[in-house]
Amino acid sequence: MRIVSLFKNRVILPFNILFQSLSHKEARLGFIGFFAVAFKGVPVFDNLYKKKNKIILERLKKEFDYVIDEFKEYSFDTEYDENAPVWVSWMQGYDKAPDIVKKCIDSIKASTKHPVYIVTSENLNEYADIPDYISEKYASGIITNAQFSDILRMSLLSKHGGIWIDATVFAPKKLPESIFEGEFYTCKRKQRECAYVSQYRWTSFINGGQKGCVVQQAMNRLFSEYWRKKDYLIDYLLVDYFMCLVYDNIPKAKKLIDELDYNNSKVDDLQEIMNLKFDKNTYDDIISAQDTYFYKLSWRMDFAEKTSDGEQTFFGYFMNGKN
Repeated sequence: MRIVSLFKNRVILPFNILFQSLSHKEARLGFIGFFAVAFKGVPVFDNLYKKKNKIILERLKKEFDYVIDEFKEYSFDTEYDENAPVWVSWMQGYDKAPDIVKKCIDSIKASTKHPVYIVTSENLNEYADIPDYISEKYASGIITNAQFSDILRMSLLSKHGGIWIDATVFAPKKLPESIFEGEFYTCKRKQRECAYVSQYRWTSFINGGQKGCVVQQAMNRLFSEYWRKKDYLIDYLLVDYFMCLVYDNIPKAKKLIDELDYNNSKVDDLQEIMNLKFDKNTYDDIISAQDTYFYKLSWRMDFAEKTSDGEQTFFGYFMNGKN
């Protein structure tokens, strides 16, 4: 499985990036992206990610600066809502979701007294205002499921407020009300140099705020304008590039993100050990972390319930144990 994964990540993905960029006359960005992904982790190529991020940010800022300008002096009196919604989406519906997704959605429902809405292809128009041109590009395949999910979450949050939680996030504890009491919330860890433009200052899989929060208002407009103009995706993590534009250029948004306390330090820890032999003390240590309420998982990864020796894995316990 590791060989297959390496082939996908080091060969197929880089060539897909290159060919897509070339087809849209983005040769420079395409070759930088190709080498950055194909040789990720090789020191001599590390700076390529920084160069790629710089090029994309400069290009997006130049083209969508007029959207950013709309929000530089943005003023809206947000307020705490004890019934603020929790948004989760699985487009095919809960019944057709993989078991790991059902497990996560069930945990989210049990973690809060706030109303939890499961948004699907059947009911999304009841909650979100998606422009027709975006719906048409999504239906035609120009906009992928992953990209549509990013558009959807910002549409929902800009219209209703609340918090978006990815359907692959496990929430085993009661969520503190402080998540809803602040004007903005995201999973935020200590900033560090890495390939990701977010540098761990925010995530899109946990993202929320009070109704009218400038962050989601600006993000929703950026997505709407981008897909009004474009028929291709400049980068898979467009949502993070837009968040960076918002952070760097809208003072109110920067203040909200900077003032948010670090949280969810162990958000990735459970996924990293899923295929290892189960150990109750290790599991309890991760789940009982005081600052962590969310654990990001994946339905795409090859998790096994047993090790090659027939021992239960952390994934096996996760799916079958009482947690």
